[in-house]
Amino acid sequence: IDAGVTTARPATVFQSFNIPWGDVRLYSSLDDDYVDFPVYPEQVSDGRKANYTEMPDLLYQYEPWEIYSSSGPRTVTYQFDFHRDMWNGDHNLGGANHLIRFCQAQCYPEFTGSSVNTAIVTLYVKGSTLISGVLTDVSTDWDGPIGHDGWYLHCKLSLTITEVASRPLNHTVIKNMGVIG
Repeated sequence: IDAGVTTARPATVFQSFNIPWGDVRLYSSLDDDYVDFPVYPEQVSDGRKANYTEMPDLLYQYEPWEIYSSSGPRTVTYQFDFHRDMWNGDHNLGGANHLIRFCQAQCYPEFTGSSVNTAIVTLYVKGSTLISGVLTDVSTDWDGPIGHDGWYLHCKLSLTITEVASRPLNHTVIKNMGVIG
């Protein structure tokens, strides 16, 4: 072999893709555990709202007066688009199923006697918290092709999280937040 020539070893299919293992993580306080996603969120729908009640009609009033009652909660939907083979190349091993069941489980409480315990989840991307709150909706949309096990290989997973703020929020706090959050 010529000293100036190097030979490349064959790469696995997963070395060709930038799968962000450890970068996208959903933590559950109820489980004290987390699950990693093989992809970044493809789409994010973020919303904040203010709640007002209408003041009763007054004489000579052009429009009704609105009385502030509360703000929030912030609700965010994240959409993840993945293939079942992204975990290790073999969809029969169930990596996607584990991820989906972990997320779905967060929508249910754990009963301990008369106590009802629910999870607070935190979604992290590259170590930064995107949101902490209650997971209120987990939706899956499946499409082809069909795998060796007779089930679809492609999934769009949507998670809707309603924020439980870690500190009191007001006009100044929100205005001074960074770009994301």
